[in-house]
Amino acid sequence: MAIKGSQPKKVTINEVADRAGVAISSVSRVLSNHPTVSEKMRRKVEAVVAELGYEPDLLAQSFRKGSTGTVGFIIRDISNPLFSIIIQSAEIELRKAGYSMILVNSGGDIASEKENFLVLKRRRVEGVIAALVSEESPYIKEISNNFEAPIVLIDREIKGLKVSSIIGDHKAGVEEATRRLLELGHRKIAFVSGRKDIFVVRNRLAGYEAAFASFKVPIPKDLIKLGKFPTLLFVKLKFSKARNV
Repeated sequence: MAIKGSQPKKVTINEVADRAGVAISSVSRVLSNHPTVSEKMRRKVEAVVAELGYEPDLLAQSFRKGSTGTVGFIIRDISNPLFSIIIQSAEIELRKAGYSMILVNSGGDIASEKENFLVLKRRRVEGVIAALVSEESPYIKEISNNFEAPIVLIDREIKGLKVSSIIGDHKAGVEEATRRLLELGHRKIAFVSGRKDIFVVRNRLAGYEAAFASFKVPIPKDLIKLGKFPTLLFVKLKFSKARNV
């Protein structure tokens, strides 16, 4: 009779090798997709793996190979729909390359973001993709320059960092949208965005102001609202009056 709470015996790689009638090294090569493995050997080992329900010990493999096969993704706000699309696309590409993703959310908090970097460093990830809370985080230069894996920032431009960055043309997009509204005769056009210490926000604001400048129209400073996004969702602007202009 099975003891309540007991775990089923885990199948070992030795048992797989014995059942398949091959060496342990052959099983290992099949599981790691080694290019020298014959198709016949691959089919034989994979059949036994499926029959026995063998699951490789990824932690042990990482110690043997000296790599974890994981990439960390630090998100500043997981509730943002844009990040959901980026995360999904990144995971698809990482899986194609044989990597898995560890996703951590900072929730817009700099202290949490710092801890997330440290957690991923302890987990020995092989790279980090990060959407930082702020470009002025006091810890970011020290951590990024001493991190033991490559770091790629999303829409962040910070001098003095040994990292790569993926930068979108936010200025052009907002300028085009604002110009279109101005062409339609609108003048009370609100600009609602995040904190100004973020590259994206500065560029979007620059596009907004450039559009007004090109029309030689005064910028409605009272309709520029910057701050933390969850708070900005509830900013009360006098849109009823704006509709009449």
